[in-house]
Amino acid sequence: MQLHTYQRLASNQLVERTKTSIHNGDTMKDLYLKAITGAGKTVLMADYIINVLDHYKGMTEIAFVWMSIGTGGLHEQSYKALKDVLPADIHLYNSNDFRSQEYLKHNDLLVLNWETVNNMTIDGDTVTYENVIMKDGEQISLPRLLKQTHNVNTKIVMIIDEAHIGAERPSKKDAQRTTIIKREIKPDVIVNVTATPKFGDEVQRRDIIEVDTQDVIREGRIKKQVVIDDSLDISGNDKSFVEHVVIAAVKKQEDLRERYRETGNGHINPLAIIQIPNGKLGDEMKAFTEGVLGKLGYTYDKENLAEVVDKGLNMDTVKESDSNVSFLIAKQAVSTGWDAPRAQIWVKLRDTKSAVFDAQTLGRILRMPAGKKVTDSKDPNYKFFEDDALNYAYVYTDAHYSISTSEYKAIYPTRKVLKEDFKKDVLGLKLPKEVVEKEDASIPDRTVTNTIEELIAAHYESSQHDLSAYKIIVSGGSYAIDELEDDSTSITEQVFELNHEGDVIRATDTFLKRVCGSSFKQDVVFRHLRRNLQQHYGDDFIKIRRWILVNQDLISNALIELKRRADQVRNTTATRQTIDFTFPETLLVNEKVEREMFEKCAYTNQPVSSQETEKAFEAHIDSHPNVKWWIKNQDAGQEGVSIAYNDERTTHWRLFFPDYVIRFTDGTLGLYETKSLPDLKEDNTHAKERRFTPYLANLRRLLSGDVVGGIVYLQKNPITGHYTIVDENYPELKK
Repeated sequence: MQLHTYQRLASNQLVERTKTSIHNGDTMKDLYLKAITGAGKTVLMADYIINVLDHYKGMTEIAFVWMSIGTGGLHEQSYKALKDVLPADIHLYNSNDFRSQEYLKHNDLLVLNWETVNNMTIDGDTVTYENVIMKDGEQISLPRLLKQTHNVNTKIVMIIDEAHIGAERPSKKDAQRTTIIKREIKPDVIVNVTATPKFGDEVQRRDIIEVDTQDVIREGRIKKQVVIDDSLDISGNDKSFVEHVVIAAVKKQEDLRERYRETGNGHINPLAIIQIPNGKLGDEMKAFTEGVLGKLGYTYDKENLAEVVDKGLNMDTVKESDSNVSFLIAKQAVSTGWDAPRAQIWVKLRDTKSAVFDAQTLGRILRMPAGKKVTDSKDPNYKFFEDDALNYAYVYTDAHYSISTSEYKAIYPTRKVLKEDFKKDVLGLKLPKEVVEKEDASIPDRTVTNTIEELIAAHYESSQHDLSAYKIIVSGGSYAIDELEDDSTSITEQVFELNHEGDVIRATDTFLKRVCGSSFKQDVVFRHLRRNLQQHYGDDFIKIRRWILVNQDLISNALIELKRRADQVRNTTATRQTIDFTFPETLLVNEKVEREMFEKCAYTNQPVSSQETEKAFEAHIDSHPNVKWWIKNQDAGQEGVSIAYNDERTTHWRLFFPDYVIRFTDGTLGLYETKSLPDLKEDNTHAKERRFTPYLANLRRLLSGDVVGGIVYLQKNPITGHYTIVDENYPELKK
């Protein structure tokens, strides 16, 4: 079973918390796994089950009860998915076949439908179960099976899938039923699995295992971001707003389908889910929507339009990437228990006022379909479609309907969008982007294993052994061995208070994540550190993690040296190449930064720079009478124009990203890098300048037009604190 690093780490954390709870003799201990839809929770939990059973084999009998909601047949999907990934020695039972057993044994896993189990009548203290599996008869009932399981001293771990629906419903009646079922099963540990958990005040932070959404995105499991009302044109009054929204979604669906074809992924037909209200209003909305779609060529007869309530519709067929169904009309039923990776557009024509419901519905369009993808040159785990528009999910909605973003803040962006006045000119501009291609020199796991063995053997005795620290600093700068091929700033330090085991686990994982970067597999490094330290600390994994934290320098230095040797191989074979670059229509903005609406910036929502020199330059060009538009270039990645230069300190090829691209009113194009006068002392400033000049000369030839630019120096006035341009080489910038 192949797992992503984030899945294995979360699984390991759950295993450790489970072991602690069982060791402490806890009963009905609640643990939580929070992971965004598309993170692969079923595979993650399957790995968790395997590891728990392996740990207790021959020591303690462990059985599992997996509870899934029945909506959309999710319990059947869970059973099938688990059967596909779990080894044959783990025995799966469902509600149809468990009744032949006397009790659950080690390696038994019982998958049940939550609604079937909690179907009961409550009259005071009297509980009457309605479903046959809860009643004694010729065959054993679930309550008796579980009672006899406890009688033979078998521990029970209960997993509640989609816990936000099954076990966390807020109504008094549902809460009462949940409590009764938990007492009936009497599990030692309860793992609540959901993308949208609700925590009570009594839940401790260490009992919450959370998968970082950005890790899921990096691995290409889900789409990069959600774009809301992209290019929605509501001009004119000849159409209703709903019609405008549906038409916009049709245009987006057809545009995405063509983009898939152009990138060699013609088998993918992107699906748009149109969500309508329940009741009479929903019926009216459905008829109206069908009419709009029919005029555009989408009908039930052509089988490119379908609805979830259609009893003859095979939802499994609709999930297929090449399904002819382009639009699916649905009510609430599509929100949970059904996944189609090709789903990419959500048309919301109903108001839910529920953050959980919105998050779960959004999950239907977040998964990435299988297809021909490209790998980021700086991060081999970063896999997406070559056409970036295919890496986003799109939401269209009437302005009267709110969309709650509280549950999925990581994937709801604030966007910079090209202004209409400048869009045609900006999108028509092609610039040469220089990239550095390096020969793959991946570091084998065996090499990592040997390095860690040698590290512990040679340095353990002289290492730090005081593990009582209650506060630890996880650094970013010296430990971030994954140096970017540009001039990005290093990660800041992070302070962790080590009051609980969960704090130790999070601090360790943060350190390992930073020190490993994309050069090493985090789970491999931790596994071998743990294995080599067990000779000193046995199975006390918290002490092992504390040793790692107080010996960060020792570990990072060893890995840095290993990375340096691998880089020597890569850099000796590095080649400089040039590709075509165009600025994207939209760019993501960090929600935490301040933004400003510049008049001449080509994008809306331009973040205010944190550097005083850039602030001064932006104020200067935005008020310059001869500037038509300007763009603040991205400082890393595929969405910015870059120039390769030879690092004078290491002799390696590196990239820098000129700060600004300017279009002047006379058509002249300018590219500028801003520096303060003290930057003149940096060796690489001159190295960049030497490469900038021929780049601009080549650009003049390519564009057959006027191109200006270079490195602009600014000086700070010691009295006013203001920066002014001091270089006389750029008359076009003078006012």
